[in-house]
Amino acid sequence: MVIINPKNPCGNVDSYQYLNEIAETARKLGIVVIADEISECIKRCLEFSAEPATFIQVKLELSLLEDITNDMDFCLKLAEAESVIILPGSAVGMKNWLRITFAVDPLCLEDGLERVRAYCIRHSQKD
Repeated sequence: MVIINPKNPCGNVDSYQYLNEIAETARKLGIVVIADEISECIKRCLEFSAEPATFIQVKLELSLLEDITNDMDFCLKLAEAESVIILPGSAVGMKNWLRITFAVDPLCLEDGLERVRAYCIRHSQKD
């Protein structure tokens, strides 16, 4: 079991009681827990923003794209072709949606969105 705390991209933090219940249940069941809590340990070394990360969810219109079967396929091919990482909606129960975060430098965001646009143009249905 992998525990991500705080949650990304929104920064939600699980309570001590909740984490303790997970740990106790995992111990009883013999489940290995991998905890990604490195940012509690390194706060002194990094600058953290008090503002939560922002994201949008975009419906993927598969009928307009060639050679794309679903949101996971889109995200994998986009990452390979353009080095842009977008969370497929199916990862959060929203099949054929995309979750795009704005938790990056504005110039990087602009460049990334331009790469997504170019990728979509190259893969658009030819009429």
